[in-house]
Amino acid sequence: YHWHGVAVPGHWIEDPDSVDPQEILACDDVEKRAAGLAIIGLPRMLSSLDVKVIDEHEDPSVGSLLEIRLDGLPKAARALKAECPRNGTIIEYVDHVSDVDGLPIETAFAAQAWRNGDPVSKYIHPSVRT
Repeated sequence: YHWHGVAVPGHWIEDPDSVDPQEILACDDVEKRAAGLAIIGLPRMLSSLDVKVIDEHEDPSVGSLLEIRLDGLPKAARALKAECPRNGTIIEYVDHVSDVDGLPIETAFAAQAWRNGDPVSKYIHPSVRT
């Protein structure tokens, strides 16, 4: 079995809900760990990862900016964790620097602006989401 060209155990593909995040983290191969994380999803992996909250907005719909460290990767990943009225908790990867305005993404608000394709200086977070 392969996930985007990376060899992985068959049960990761056939029954991802039964995979223990610790099994993925125990892999020596960083590419295999990254594939496993993608297969079972970041929300399930968060409790097993080295996660630091960089910024937490008072509005849960804006959310928190997280830094996630994975042994073997040269740079920590960033993710936005926020509450969506329609989809519940969302967790999405975020770049370190916005390709929209070239500024570092260091707050949950800046992450929301980037995810919406807006420069942080022009972003207005919706007061109501449907």
